[in-house]
Amino acid sequence: MKTLHTNYKLDSGDITLTVVVGNGQRGNTLVAVGSAVLANGPNISNLRIGKGSDLVGSTLSVISTVSQVNTSTPEDRDYQLDDDFADGEVQIQFVATFDLTE
Repeated sequence: MKTLHTNYKLDSGDITLTVVVGNGQRGNTLVAVGSAVLANGPNISNLRIGKGSDLVGSTLSVISTVSQVNTSTPEDRDYQLDDDFADGEVQIQFVATFDLTE
């Protein structure tokens, strides 16, 4: 599992999120603010998280599970987290937590 935990400085406008699983691999992503699940599926594109001014003090969690289906390209990258599939490994989980601040 690869993890990222960081602060994210908000502005007052809309916050959106796109998650791309590349290199022909398959993935599923869960997106939540606090305990409220906003999305859970394979395609997260321009998901509206909310207005920055309304999200201050919240935590945005993004959990992606990537399954290797294209063995000719073993490297996957996602929201500045990356890992290579080890021999025999068929899944990698990426967990990103953003503490939303002013």
